[in-house]
Amino acid sequence: MMKGMVVARCSKLLFLAVLFGVLVYCSASSIAQELTANAQEPKANDRFVASAAASRAADAELRASFIQLTRGWEFRTDPEGRGLAERWHAGPFPATAWRTINARDVWEKQGFEGYDGYAWYHKDVLVPAEWAGHAVDFVSNGVDDEFDLYVNGTFVGHKGDRSSELGSVSRWRTVVPIQSAIRYGETNSIVLRVNDWSGDGGLWGDVFLRRRLPFEHYRRHLPEPVIESKPEWVRLYWKAWEIAWLHIAHGTEENGFAPLYLDEAFNEMVYQWDSVFMTLFPRYGNRLFPSIETLDSFYRGQRADGYIQRIYREDDGEIAYEPSADDPNVNPPLFA
Repeated sequence: MMKGMVVARCSKLLFLAVLFGVLVYCSASSIAQELTANAQEPKANDRFVASAAASRAADAELRASFIQLTRGWEFRTDPEGRGLAERWHAGPFPATAWRTINARDVWEKQGFEGYDGYAWYHKDVLVPAEWAGHAVDFVSNGVDDEFDLYVNGTFVGHKGDRSSELGSVSRWRTVVPIQSAIRYGETNSIVLRVNDWSGDGGLWGDVFLRRRLPFEHYRRHLPEPVIESKPEWVRLYWKAWEIAWLHIAHGTEENGFAPLYLDEAFNEMVYQWDSVFMTLFPRYGNRLFPSIETLDSFYRGQRADGYIQRIYREDDGEIAYEPSADDPNVNPPLFA
């Protein structure tokens, strides 16, 4: 798993380096003088004030692009492995056979202590008619250990593989496109068949549906490079922004984070180091990206003595580790 974690972080750093490199080039070279934007550059003080978010181009659409799936899952263990043959993913879901539990916690803490193996989750979700025509993802910040996903009785994806280097997805963000099986404007049945190999199991991380807004409809709000001699650089520039667009996350009532912020999408935590350096780049696209709000998610957790930890959990907004004299879990003064 460590190798996979290193690859994920290297990919993220490569994205940041690409975006930074193109922006620096565009600012420092003579060609940079030809940079144009379809809308005027915001004033300097607007870039760094959270209230400027009110004028960002896609905030309303982005905030309406998430459906939280934390509470009210119907749950059923499957110790004999009968669920597939009996098509539990297709329903019905009688209350006599299914119990109600929540995500963001392992099933062992919700009445199923010591249970390992297969178990099923079911939840009915109303998908807005306004989402029609858009790609929709099922996103999880941790399923222990692997799962099959069904929408309206149709298999749409599997995540986790005991035989591979990736292994368990208990500490990974997973994204499964589900638009092929969705009925827009109607209630949809979401079912997961989870296999817990050992120890804790279940939907212990944050779980939600995400509508993917098409980046090409909003990129006019970003600086547009004119580098006729380097068209491949321009393509790379736009691809970097597109990747960042898919990493805009939403705060929840439970974590108290900013309504929209940039998530490094590494795992179920937010990291001060990553967030500070990510903020350096989207500030150039502040008319579209929630750059400074990304840091607000750390300041909201600041203690009375000024302490800000370098890692916070995305499920509840709490610090990841209790600080100690040996390991205070702080970064250098990056906010400065």
